Amino acid sequence: MRIIVGLCTNCAEVVSSRKRDLFLVCDACGETVPMTQAATILSELCMDPGHTTTVLDLCLDLEQEKDQEIPLAIMTVLKNLQPSNENIAYTHLRMSGYEYHALKAYLEKFSPIKGIRPFAEDLLENTIAPHNASLLSYFDAFIENKLPKAKQAEFRAKLTYAKSEYTKRMSTGNGDGMMSMYAIYIVCSIINVVMAVFFLVVDLRFIFFLLIGIAVFAVEMCVVFAHNRLYGNRLGMEKPELILLCTFLATVPFAIAAAIIGALI
Repeated sequence: MRIIVGLCTNCAEVVSSRKRDLFLVCDACGETVPMTQAATILSELCMDPGHTTTVLDLCLDLEQEKDQEIPLAIMTVLKNLQPSNENIAYTHLRMSGYEYHALKAYLEKFSPIKGIRPFAEDLLENTIAPHNASLLSYFDAFIENKLPKAKQAEFRAKLTYAKSEYTKRMSTGNGDGMMSMYAIYIVCSIINVVMAVFFLVVDLRFIFFLLIGIAVFAVEMCVVFAHNRLYGNRLGMEKPELILLCTFLATVPFAIAAAIIGALI
């Protein structure tokens, strides 16, 4: 369960719980604290831009003293209440360990905004890697808008190298998710061909053929979409994947044509 954080109503120390308790005991002062009220106090503090530095300093101190979960939970509250503050968003991203989806959300929102940022180099050093190469366009915009001109060539070279390493791994079939992507294309193509033969052999009304086809194609698209969400978009598909993708797509109209023919004959 997600950790719940707040501030003690008596001593203002951080309190937390993994349960949805109505009350908890503050470790610092020993007082019983209403959890809802403690969470509200923290939210009000995070909502006030005048206290942003105080909350950030608190999180940085907690990061040194405790496990990462409590300061990250506080940063999540702060980020949600001040979504346009890039410094907060970056601090949250760093505390999250530059997790892919958090990184993508950050870059989508802030990379188009111009303005040199002191943390830009640190972010790029920790995130430009082959496994993040699907975020290429966002990285490119981030480098353009967040770094001084003197530093841009250095990080564009790192970005080019990360992309080349990613596409090299794709071409040898060693990239994350590549072999499963091949398997999906092959299995879906076989299913579509079998379905087409079924349509030609079995005597059913066209509406049943249509419903079967829609169901099968929907499942196939969901599988491809789920794979895309898990492993990211492909950069520059190599020949084996391109051939299998085209084969898979070609079997779709083949199955549709078979359904129409099967209903007519």
